[in-house]
Amino acid sequence: KSRITTLEQSPDRDAIIKGYLRAVELKEWGNYASLEPFDIPAEFKTVRALFLRFLPGYRAQAPRQNNSIPSRVREHLCDVLPKLLQNQSAFPLPLFYTLQRRFS
Repeated sequence: KSRITTLEQSPDRDAIIKGYLRAVELKEWGNYASLEPFDIPAEFKTVRALFLRFLPGYRAQAPRQNNSIPSRVREHLCDVLPKLLQNQSAFPLPLFYTLQRRFS
């Protein structure tokens, strides 16, 4: 939580920080009733657009980690995520909800 506030030049910096902190608070406190007023599909589209603008700049600034298998997997995931998120048919919203419920 403290590192996100040190985010430097980034598209939509303030929105990213605010959204991240809100998501962490939700995860920590589990007050899912606060999600009721959200239009979840619209919120997902907004977050996806922010993420797709944010990630390339972040990846360019972030140093490459060591050559361990976990580091390579994490970097590959960061390289593949934008491709998955740009193609809605490859990552349909119902699948997102199913995965979110399973892993949150």
